[in-house]
Amino acid sequence: MNHSNNKLEKGVSFSEEVRKNVLTHKQDWALQQINYLLSTGRIDAAFKIIEIQERYNLPTEIIRSDKKVQSVLQKYFIKLLESGKIYHALEIQEKFSLPEEFIKSETVQSVFQKEFIRCLENGYIDTAFKIQEKFSLPEEFIKSEAVQSAVQKGFIKCLEDRYIRDIDRAFKIQEKFYISPDWVQSAGQKDFMRRLENEDIGRALQALKIQEKFHLSPEFVQSVVQKGFIKWLEYGDIDTALKIQETFYLSPEFVQSA
Repeated sequence: MNHSNNKLEKGVSFSEEVRKNVLTHKQDWALQQINYLLSTGRIDAAFKIIEIQERYNLPTEIIRSDKKVQSVLQKYFIKLLESGKIYHALEIQEKFSLPEEFIKSETVQSVFQKEFIRCLENGYIDTAFKIQEKFSLPEEFIKSEAVQSAVQKGFIKCLEDRYIRDIDRAFKIQEKFYISPDWVQSAGQKDFMRRLENEDIGRALQALKIQEKFHLSPEFVQSVVQKGFIKWLEYGDIDTALKIQETFYLSPEFVQSA
């Protein structure tokens, strides 16, 4: 008879109860393996516990209800966060219903905030947004100088990456967090100059995307493009200079004088 829905009586060992009424022989053996893992006191035992639970189809309620297992899972959850494995940590939380008081504890919130800042600084904006969405970081923290600094670093990090899509990631940061328009304009100008000075023509021509996204003034663009054009001529790279001329209109008079 299947008694898997039976409620456990207060004061009765859960493992004894499930051995009598809930678990198959293999599941009973699996539970003994979990008990052994718990006795080792190792944090990485949590990974094995999850593996055993999935392999032997142990009822999730067993894992949720055992205080020792919960303690190991909570330590493992923090370890995952500190290792930057946010999505793995979220899986643990959702699957095993880690207590709300644990999630809201000062220790865990501190880890969330450190990881949130680290993700922002490195341009991992989707992960940063996931942390903010899932763990309701306090408003005063989001508006703090530490976060503002991380936002700016992340914005620049995205611009410095090689691919065009990373420019769009930078603007996703701006959409989510307030950044001064003057600061954004300055960052755009610096990146525009950096790309034109780059010896990789592909990146130099990406400057056009920067011009469009940052609405750089025609006067600024012309000044920088002219300097870039002359620089490529001085390098003896006529083809690159001509590609820049075609991409960013340079007057025939200037080209002749250069």
